[in-house]
Amino acid sequence: MRQLTRFRMKTIAGAVGVLARREVLRRAMRRCEVLLLAVAVLLAVGGLQANTASAAPGDFVNKTMANSGAPGLGSDNVRGVYVVGSTIYAATTSGLSISTDGGANFVNKTTANSGAPGLGSDNVRGVYVVGSTVYAATFGGLSISTDGGATFTNKTTSNTGTAPLGLGSNIVNGVYVVGSTIYAATNGGLSISTDGGATFTNKTTSNTGTAPLGLGSNTVNGVFAIDGTPDTIYAATDGGGLSISTDGGATFASRTTSDGLGSNYVPGVYAIDGTQDTVYVATTGGLSISTNGGTSFTNYTTTDGLGNNFVNAVFTSGEVTFAATTGGLSMRTTPAAPTISGVSPSTGSVAGGTAITITGTNFTSGGSFGVTVGGVAATGATVVSSTSITATTPAGSAGAANVVVTNSDGQTATSTGGFTYTAVPGGGGDSGGGSGGSTPSPTPTPTPTPTPTVSAPAITSAAPTAAAVAGPAGVVVLAGEEATMARRVVVRSPLSQSSLKAPSAQVPSGSAVALVVRGLPASSPLTVSMSASTQTRARSFYVPIGQVRSSMKGWVTLPAFKATRAGAYTMRLKTPSGMAYYVKVTVRTK
Repeated sequence: MRQLTRFRMKTIAGAVGVLARREVLRRAMRRCEVLLLAVAVLLAVGGLQANTASAAPGDFVNKTMANSGAPGLGSDNVRGVYVVGSTIYAATTSGLSISTDGGANFVNKTTANSGAPGLGSDNVRGVYVVGSTVYAATFGGLSISTDGGATFTNKTTSNTGTAPLGLGSNIVNGVYVVGSTIYAATNGGLSISTDGGATFTNKTTSNTGTAPLGLGSNTVNGVFAIDGTPDTIYAATDGGGLSISTDGGATFASRTTSDGLGSNYVPGVYAIDGTQDTVYVATTGGLSISTNGGTSFTNYTTTDGLGNNFVNAVFTSGEVTFAATTGGLSMRTTPAAPTISGVSPSTGSVAGGTAITITGTNFTSGGSFGVTVGGVAATGATVVSSTSITATTPAGSAGAANVVVTNSDGQTATSTGGFTYTAVPGGGGDSGGGSGGSTPSPTPTPTPTPTPTVSAPAITSAAPTAAAVAGPAGVVVLAGEEATMARRVVVRSPLSQSSLKAPSAQVPSGSAVALVVRGLPASSPLTVSMSASTQTRARSFYVPIGQVRSSMKGWVTLPAFKATRAGAYTMRLKTPSGMAYYVKVTVRTK
């Protein structure tokens, strides 16, 4: 049975349930803009629902065409909203209504626009704002204003020049912007401009090449993009599922009901940029969530507490997911992530077959549940309770190996070096660094000539049941609950294949930290080593401290550690093919 926190319902009579335009918080926070903190917006046929400081906590104040005698909305049918500071942009079926005083008064922009160049159509389906530039998705084209909405330039299928420079259709359902790149979801494809809207390239089902490289459908209801080189694009299509491009729109792969979507009719999509690769898809058959970048999905329906299986839009804030349904606004708190406090026994034969018990918290079965030891799936993994799992180890290589538990919802917990493989007596064994997965050779291996090493004290994991993990002097490699609770330090610059050009992170001495890094090969196992680069003899000496696997976008959380003294260290991540990536760590005195 799937374990999850059920959705809680908020309803308003007549609500079509589209939450505050889902891009607003993400983009505004990234630009450090001050949002109107008191505003929580729900789009409805009955107007703009704003939860403001003047209202009782939890209550909504409705803004309509009448607006209590003050200048109001262009229409009570509001299809999208964007908020920057105290300025509200409401996309209505009768114009773009703009308030610069938190919703007290609105000025409605239409095709007429008081004689100034206006919108392409009064039917506005979505709005996006970057600084003073306003992008309005209308039924008559994409209308762009560079003066806060005073005047607009309308982009259509013809655009300036020949037709291929224009939009795929003049019916624009949504718009998203990353830098100077504009993504317009139209009824004739996904139109992409890399020059601020001067020209567009339209992506369709055929695209460049054969049909599988294209969109699932030419009717695109919504679009979301994650800034990158190139951008990752998620296109919500009508009947063709969710189309995903990881190469800036050159090619697309479509996810459908066969991949776990609730329906191939997708009104909206939202994604989180980071290590989890989480994608939320609003479908007409439920809310589908992926924790692996869109490879597979788990679908949530009315059985899980949704107001209706017809989901119009989705948005997340912190641990709360908001699903705008035709039955109201459904809210769900993400289940707590699992933790591992111990593995018993913590040692066993490289031949595998050791029955182990993993203790911790928040374990859930079903869905994506599984256990790996050294990167290889354990057999017979069973959730006995929320605090206990039993499993049998696979064959592995001699040395410390990570134990990883994946919950039903895709959340993971890692016990770094939580299990140690020991060589079979008389069988030689493998002296590898704990990546696991290879069966020891029955032929004894000759003992190699010892290699001179730099003296470094053995580092014992903080968890009493975890195996000892070697590390450079002054570093304690953590395991168990202390590793799980370690503070995450995100290194924004991609890792370098040169240790001299490696990005750097600063951490305080004596604090438990785990670096979150990017710029790695996708879905690759990595051996993490650490060197005390302040020691002259240790500059090229790296001590393995754990095994990790990068995400589909090349992000990974490194093994947690605690540096007991100030100084400089270098961490190296090595792929099975021998490619190495580096990040420097400067430990400062608190």
